[in-house]
Amino acid sequence: MLPRTIDKARAAIAGTLGEYKYGESSDFDMYLFETLGVDAESFLDGVRRSPDDDAVLDWLHANARTVASRDDERLLETLETDGLDSDAGRGQLNTWTEKNVPTALRSRIQSWVDMLDFVEGRIH
Repeated sequence: MLPRTIDKARAAIAGTLGEYKYGESSDFDMYLFETLGVDAESFLDGVRRSPDDDAVLDWLHANARTVASRDDERLLETLETDGLDSDAGRGQLNTWTEKNVPTALRSRIQSWVDMLDFVEGRIH
């Protein structure tokens, strides 16, 4: 989620975010920021001051809390189940999947994270 959030922060800074959501508008971003112990504006400022991803990582090492493997696991579990705790949420994902995913791949889309993986070419 971190590389995606860095890219979205850069797009927000450049005014090219388009239909994507950044910061408080994105549950996924907020889950990541909570795990890292930073807020959306601080992260945005860190990205703004960083010329590349390595510099963002340096900024995080200096400004974020240390993340243990259990924190990573908790974040992944949260991301995997986000929005699927209601019939409406599951219905939205199913509707999106039926509209956008070839029939042969639909069974692989079980969460919004899977949807992102499909959109970004990691499920094919």
